[in-house]
Amino acid sequence: MSNRQPRTERSAAPLERAGAGFTLLELLTVLTLISVLMGIGVGAFKKISLGRRLAVAQVKDALRGARLFAIEQSSTARVDLDPESNVIQASGFQSIGNWHLEDDRSVGWPTLAETRGAATLIDDGAIGSAMLLPGDQSGWLDLGSSPSFDAEQGLLVELFVRVPNDFPGGVVVSKGEAFRLVMTPARTLAAAVRVEEGEVSGGDENGLLHLETDDAVWPERWSRVTLLYDGFTFRLSIDGRERARKTNEERLALDPEPSASLMVGGVKPHFVGGVDEIRLASVVTVQAPPLPDGVRLAAKGTIWFDGRGRLDPGHHQRPVTVSLMYDEDRRTRDVVVGLLGEIR
Repeated sequence: MSNRQPRTERSAAPLERAGAGFTLLELLTVLTLISVLMGIGVGAFKKISLGRRLAVAQVKDALRGARLFAIEQSSTARVDLDPESNVIQASGFQSIGNWHLEDDRSVGWPTLAETRGAATLIDDGAIGSAMLLPGDQSGWLDLGSSPSFDAEQGLLVELFVRVPNDFPGGVVVSKGEAFRLVMTPARTLAAAVRVEEGEVSGGDENGLLHLETDDAVWPERWSRVTLLYDGFTFRLSIDGRERARKTNEERLALDPEPSASLMVGGVKPHFVGGVDEIRLASVVTVQAPPLPDGVRLAAKGTIWFDGRGRLDPGHHQRPVTVSLMYDEDRRTRDVVVGLLGEIR
C-alpha cells in the first residue's frame, strides 16, 4: 500500500500554524499604533525639553543684558529674581545728561551749562578744559531743567572735582531739595536724597536719606566723585571705589522737584574748586518675558554687576547661582554667574 497521505491532510498543518501567528494586516496595524504612540510621547518630551531650554535661555539673556548695559553705561546694573510672581526684572542707569565743559557755553546735552558769577574756563581739566569756581567771588553752573532730570526710580550723579588744600566746604551738585552732594571742610563727601514716603528708617522727618564717607578727596588733584541711589541702595564713591553705603529693605522712590534747576555750585555754602565731565543718569527697568509653564524660580535674589561687567564686589564675594525648578519631575537647573561676569 502506498504511504502517501491525501492532499487534504498534508495542507491542513500549515494552515493551522499560520492561524497561530499574526497576519500581515495585523502586524501593520500594530506597528502603526506603536508609531503613533511613540510620536505622541516624543512630541510631549520635546515640548517639555523646549520649555526648559527656553527658561534657561531667558535667565541667561536677562543676566547678559544687564551685564552689557552696565558696561555700556559704565555704571551698576542689577537683576532681581522674584519666585512669588515668577518674574525676572533687570534695571540699570541710563545717561540723561552729559556736560564736558569745553567752552563758555558748554558742549553737552540735553541742556547747556550756563556759567554764572565768576565761573571761568581753565585749560587743565580732568579731560581737556574744565570750569573753575573761585573762592573770592561766587561762581556756579546752571544746567537748567528737563523732564528727564526728574528721576523717580533712582539717579546717578558723577563728576570730576579738584579742591585746594584749604577747602572751606560747599555744595557740589544739587537740584532743589530732591538731592544734594556736598563736600565738607574735611573733604569728605556727604549726600542727601528725598524719598516719597516721607519719614523713613535712617532718614529725617522730611523724608531725606543722609549718607557720608569716612574717606576724603585728595587736594590739588582731580578726583571722580559719584552719588548713586537706585531705590534700594544709596552709596557714595571716590575714584570708582565705594566709600559709604546705606540699603533699604523695600524700594523707596525719589521725590523729584521739577521746578528746580540742576546746579553745580550756586547753593550756599558755595563750592570752591574745579569741576569737569558732569554726568547725570536715571534708572531704567526692563521685565523679562514670563517663564514657560511648569518652570519656576527656586529662590529670591538679586545679582549686581559693576561698570566693568563683573559681579559687584560690594554685593558678591563668590559666584552666584540662579536655580530653576521644573514642576514635571522636581528637578532643578542652575545658571552660574562667575566673579568676572561670565554666565554659564
